[in-house]
Amino acid sequence: MTGTRGADGKLISHGTVVVDTESSLSKRWICISTPPQFSIAEWTLAQDDHSVASRHPSYDPDEDIALVVDETTFIETIPYYTGSTYITPTDASSLLPRFSAVPVSRLKRVGVLRPVPIPTSTILPNRYHRQQYSVSDQKDLIDSIEPGGDPNKPPLLFPQSTDPPRFELLDGHKRVWAAAVVENETITCNVMYGSERRAIREWAYEHCTKYPQPTREAVIQQMAEDFERVNELVPNWVDVSTAVDRSHP
Repeated sequence: MTGTRGADGKLISHGTVVVDTESSLSKRWICISTPPQFSIAEWTLAQDDHSVASRHPSYDPDEDIALVVDETTFIETIPYYTGSTYITPTDASSLLPRFSAVPVSRLKRVGVLRPVPIPTSTILPNRYHRQQYSVSDQKDLIDSIEPGGDPNKPPLLFPQSTDPPRFELLDGHKRVWAAAVVENETITCNVMYGSERRAIREWAYEHCTKYPQPTREAVIQQMAEDFERVNELVPNWVDVSTAVDRSHP
């Protein structure tokens, strides 16, 4: 791979807003992924079975590829996406009616997605979350969030529904709880899109390792009842055998 620098030498990655330097249109695109396993010679266009490299013969065939979605499709299909995580090619095919694959160096960076304000009333705790908080124990955190303000690190959410909007927490339960305590109506968050399986993996990597063993085993047992191959959803060192054996006799 030759790197992920655009036409102006700036980094192109998921969450980058770009324009196509070879197009006469002023259309803006959102980069959702620069999959490292593909060069433009290795990505085949579904509509005609030709590679991206064959469509762009003036580019190095080993160049990185960018998956981009036009701004209109972005607004219509993944409006809360903030670019904090990439969208896999498989997930993009499921989520989006269309997206494009282009050489990275053809693109010029013109902006970047940012975390978005989400109403706290639309945010649901993760189904596997087991921690509880008290005002007395979290006074410093609560005091650090001004009315109408935000915590330093945006929580990470996963959309559960669009009408009405509902989001499941993947990271930042304590921060969302503290924002609710100070009666903030919104909190600035990152939002990822993809499969439910990948979303739960994001949660598990952040939280399973922090739980004491009995709690961790109970959570993994519940996960094993909901998902196959639960061992793929947690860090390698976490033993899932007991939970899996109980869930699948």
